[in-house]
Amino acid sequence: MSVANLLRAYVPHTRAGRLLAGAAAVDSMGSGLFLALIPVFVVTHVGIDPVSVGVALGVANLLGLAGPVPAGWLADRFGAGRVWSVLLLARAIGYAGFLFVDSFAAYLVLTCVVSLLDRGSTPVQQVFVVQVEPVEQRSRSLAVLRTMRNAGMSLGLLGSGVLIAVNTVSAFHFGFAVNALSYVGLLLVVRVLNRDARPVARERPPTTLPTADGRYLLMSVGNALLTLHDSVLFTLIPLWLVTKSTAPPALVGPLLALNTVLTVALQVPLTKWSIGLSAARRTVIRAALPLIGACLLFMAAEFTGPTVAAVLAALAVISLTVGENLHTAAGFELSHLLAPEHSAGAYIGVFNLGIAAQLCFGPPFMTAVVLRGPVGWVALSATFAVGAVLMVAGGRRVEVLR
Repeated sequence: MSVANLLRAYVPHTRAGRLLAGAAAVDSMGSGLFLALIPVFVVTHVGIDPVSVGVALGVANLLGLAGPVPAGWLADRFGAGRVWSVLLLARAIGYAGFLFVDSFAAYLVLTCVVSLLDRGSTPVQQVFVVQVEPVEQRSRSLAVLRTMRNAGMSLGLLGSGVLIAVNTVSAFHFGFAVNALSYVGLLLVVRVLNRDARPVARERPPTTLPTADGRYLLMSVGNALLTLHDSVLFTLIPLWLVTKSTAPPALVGPLLALNTVLTVALQVPLTKWSIGLSAARRTVIRAALPLIGACLLFMAAEFTGPTVAAVLAALAVISLTVGENLHTAAGFELSHLLAPEHSAGAYIGVFNLGIAAQLCFGPPFMTAVVLRGPVGWVALSATFAVGAVLMVAGGRRVEVLR
């Protein structure tokens, strides 16, 4: 494939998609900087012990559960563009506040606030894409956004190494400022595109409550179970390499980088398999197979020497990444196709509530169950299978609500 064809394959087809993709890359670069810098900064320069940092993150993730549904409801009432603009401005201010953190109390409060805002922004962003993009471009544009976010995140993580090496308060503050300003850049793009968004109807049909839609709730629960692949990547793999595998612990970085690079390469091409309700349901099954395959590869690696274990771990991450990207594409397609247009924000908010919940129950599940050995990997495989069945069952509807 020529460079021109490659660019055409990954560049969004619409003006809105291109603007959002560029802004998302910058925004995620700031996020990558922040995520790598903040734990080092609060431990080494503020004097907060690591256990307290973990407690703060746990409390913040629990509080974040309160974000998606109200934010989605507000997007239905006032328009996704307006609500997302407010959230982006609030996030810029909130993340700028880390420039002034000098105590555990300040760190805890700010971490909880930005977690709430971050979780609330996810469904609103999805509704905004639905409003500014034509139907045939929505899934592809979301895939490009995710690709650009992964690329930007990688750059931010790499850049953080330089600032950590400098190891001065000013260096850390520079990274925090870049992150805060990145939200301002995304805000400006959203304000421009909001003028072109489909207007919110003045007279709407009665709001359909997602809590009364058993199929959508079933699909959301299944999605939450499949989203455990996130905890496998960021919680389980580092601990597994240290405690259960003969492969060198230094593989943590390369394995995570392998996931990021593959996601950038695969997200857009794999999206074409999930366009439409029937295709999205089939893609959920396709996603479950490599996720389960990854579990079996990790389990097999526990019974081999260092070299074979390293190879099996790499193959497992490749399989996990394929499943992750297939699931993400199918999940977005199902979440917005099965949501009534006048209640899309509330529905997608409920869908994202499961994703936020996974951040709370995923890590404990990995450490308490999966790290126990073969039985744990079998349990995780079964969980992925159940999640796929629930998503497919919830996604079966004769008539799509529009």
